[in-house]
Amino acid sequence: MSEAFPITGTRKEMEQWLRDRAQEDADFRDRLLRDPRATAAAIAGHPIPEEIELHVIDPEPGKTYVLHRIDGTPLSSTDSDDDGDRIAAIVHRESFDHPAIWYDVLTNCKATLELIGVSVPDDVNVEVLTETPTRFFLVLSPPLAQKRAPWVPASQF
Repeated sequence: MSEAFPITGTRKEMEQWLRDRAQEDADFRDRLLRDPRATAAAIAGHPIPEEIELHVIDPEPGKTYVLHRIDGTPLSSTDSDDDGDRIAAIVHRESFDHPAIWYDVLTNCKATLELIGVSVPDDVNVEVLTETPTRFFLVLSPPLAQKRAPWVPASQF
């Protein structure tokens, strides 16, 4: 891949670069999954502090990952066709009126999502990944053979 890593870009741009590179380069994907710290350090050109946890998730078929970001600002619901990003945007919007919504999603995910109008198919499991100031997650795109149509309708935004 000839494109340079956007070290000065936004988090969204960096994550998308990593997802795209992992989708195109199986060796890179394997390195990123096996040792995210060393891979990130090699790309950045400097070590990653030991207190920083980097978790790279290889998505499982039938599972949707919702990232609860530490800064409370998910991607805009129109920025992604990923169901997890769309759910995070819906929950974030609901959190203005119902501050405890993230706790409810963490403790009883499917039932809480149903209450706010997100109907989760029976064959889909939803996992919420909560970041902290020292713990970060990157959910890779599924291999092309495993991609499925989004099930969170855009009309919910």
